[in-house]
Parts: sequence; C-alpha cells; structure tokens
Amino acid sequence: MEQDEQEIMPRVLGCYRLEDLEKVLTGLGLQALRVHMADHTAHLFLTRTSKEAQDVLWLLNLFSFPQLTSGVSLQSWEKIQVKLLEKCICASLKMGIFLYSMLMFWKNDAEEESLVIRSLVVTEGSICVCIENLHQFGCFPDDSHPPYFSLDECCSINSIKEVVSCV
Repeated sequence: MEQDEQEIMPRVLGCYRLEDLEKVLTGLGLQALRVHMADHTAHLFLTRTSKEAQDVLWLLNLFSFPQLTSGVSLQSWEKIQVKLLEKCICASLKMGIFLYSMLMFWKNDAEEESLVIRSLVVTEGSICVCIENLHQFGCFPDDSHPPYFSLDECCSINSIKEVVSCV
C-alpha cells in the first residue's frame, strides 16, 4: 500500500513464484514476518494477530504444501529480539516477558497527525512502550546502527498481578 496525503492507494510491489521464496523470519508474537526472495528483495509483513501471521504463512504454502517449499528456511527471530530488548531496554529478563504486542498509537502533535507503531512489553517489574526499529528486523544490527529498541515510556509495577487485576 502506498499512502498519498490522506489516501491509501493499493499497488503491486512485485510478483513472485513459490520457487522465488528463500527465507521467512518470524518475530515475537508472530506479529512481524520478513519474507526474503531469490532476487534479494525482502518484504516486511506486520500483522495484528498471530492468526493473521499464520494466514500469511499459509498463503506462502509453508504449512499447506510443505513439499512445494522444501527449500525455504523458516526461522524465528524471537531469541534475537529478546537479547536486543535486554541490551537496549531491560538489563535482565530473567523472569521473562509476560506480554509482547505491537500496537498502533495515534500521534497528534503540532507537526503532524499519524499512526505510529510501538511495542508494548510487560515484564515482572515494568510495563514499557518501546520504539522498535522494524527496518532492522531480520538483520543483525551492529554498534554503528541505531538501537533496535529504544524506550518511549516505562513505568514500574510491583507485580504482574497489578496488570492482570486491572484488565
């Protein structure tokens, strides 16, 4: 989709055969998929639910006809994202992540009105809203790149029970 001022115009970005599919990377919560093609292009799919991600994988025939995509690599990027989250935001995630979800927030400031994507991370001791550099998803960022995660907002909680009882 291409956005021009307030209008969203659909257009074809590329046309591929199943044989062109080389690698699919999945992220935390199955909300991000990066699909690598034989012509060295990569397409990023952001989904609202893991069911939508499974539907995309089904459309790519990764589950429905595995014999057609036997040479395709399906890789999880979850552990890498958790390590990057520890490096950039939370020094230690020993207790783990209780919730991870990508959310769209309406940004209304003096400069512009737009939707921004943020990652919500709930751990034992905090709730964090992070900016996730999705352009780097599936690439291994080094110190010369901006951090994969950066903190937008964070608040401490005494226990995960505080969050659960509020919902």
